[in-house]
Order: sequence, then structure tokens, then C-alpha cells
Amino acid sequence: MTLILIAATTLALGIALATALNCHQLRRKLASYLSEMGQQMAELQTEIAGLSTQVRRQDQPPPSSGMPPKGFNLNRRAEAVRRMRAGHQPNQLVSATGWSVAELELLQKVERLHQ
Repeated sequence: MTLILIAATTLALGIALATALNCHQLRRKLASYLSEMGQQMAELQTEIAGLSTQVRRQDQPPPSSGMPPKGFNLNRRAEAVRRMRAGHQPNQLVSATGWSVAELELLQKVERLHQ
């Protein structure tokens, strides 16, 4: 009976020791994994910050030269205003200016407010 008790105790101690060693190994692997994940997170944060800066730069409009936008012909605008004052309707000026009816109607409204 004593021999069985000694064998059972030895077996229990062996299992406990093996479990403790296994837990120690798992803790080391976990610590290594967490350290690696921390490094990867830091790298990703740096990359995200760089991309964020690039996006902000792209979102900013280009500096204005103070000139009207390309395609905005001041001579055509003056001609359209002159014709509107002479009584022409925006839909009659579409072919002469190359602008849409909506743009000419807007120009007409702006001219009314300006007077």
C-alpha cells in the first residue's frame, strides 16, 4: 500500500512538474508573441501616420494664381452679359458661348444682383 502511495505521489509530482514547465514555456512563447505584435503595431502606426499625411496633402487644393479658371473666357462672359442686357435669353446664347443654359442663367442672376 505504501508503495502505491509513493508511486501515486511521484506520479502526481511528475505531472505537476511537467505542467509547470509547460506553463513556463507557454508564458515565454506568449511574451515573445506579444513583443512581436507590439513591434508590428508600432510599424503599422508609423505607416498609417505617413499615409495620413499623404492624404492630407492630396486633399489640399492647389494654390490659386488669382487668375480665372481655365476655360473661363472673360470675352465670352462679357459678350453673354451684353447680349442678355440686349434682351437675349440664356437658351439663345448656348451656341454663342459654349456654356450650358444653367451656367448662363446663373450668370444672368449674378448680373441682376450686381446691378
